[in-house]
Amino acid sequence: MAFDSYGDPAFGVRDCKVAKYTATDTYEEEVDVMGIQMFASTLVPVSAELPGDDRIIAVHSIMTTGRIRMRFAGAPVTVLAAVMGITPSSSLTTPNQVKNLQVPGGHTFPYFGVIGQSVAAEGVGAQEVFVPKCKIMSEIQATMNEYGAFQVLEFEVQAVDDDTYGLINIIQTEAVRDLTIPPLDIAPIS
Repeated sequence: MAFDSYGDPAFGVRDCKVAKYTATDTYEEEVDVMGIQMFASTLVPVSAELPGDDRIIAVHSIMTTGRIRMRFAGAPVTVLAAVMGITPSSSLTTPNQVKNLQVPGGHTFPYFGVIGQSVAAEGVGAQEVFVPKCKIMSEIQATMNEYGAFQVLEFEVQAVDDDTYGLINIIQTEAVRDLTIPPLDIAPIS
């Protein structure tokens, strides 16, 4: 059995962008997630079995949400600002500039869109996963100050159904392209 004509099999994760979701089909400027290491998507159905007569007489499954686990290098203030909905403050001037992302207790996280890209290992093209509307739903784990290791940041987001683009879009492209939110050339839900 052959792989699809393009975009498969995808290998690694090449690029990722996030953008704060402001309204249906409207996002703030995309922010590049530099050093993306993991972009793992999971579709999450709700399923049930109906037992009777000493057997299963019916099953049902409906897609309700999706999850994305992200891990990337460092703790870039621009990425955290986009996904946490906090405007960082800057003070002083170069070479003494200070950026501060102050996270107050009781802060509500915003929705944001995210897209990740893996390039085909054989053949041409890429695979993209676009989540149009999601929110951080886990601890934000920052590995920091560990001897002999670089800082990485990891968290999980949960997808919410978007009226235009649904929960999660799995997109295969014939050519590797620059990522945008929303991605070019995908049709809205009809």
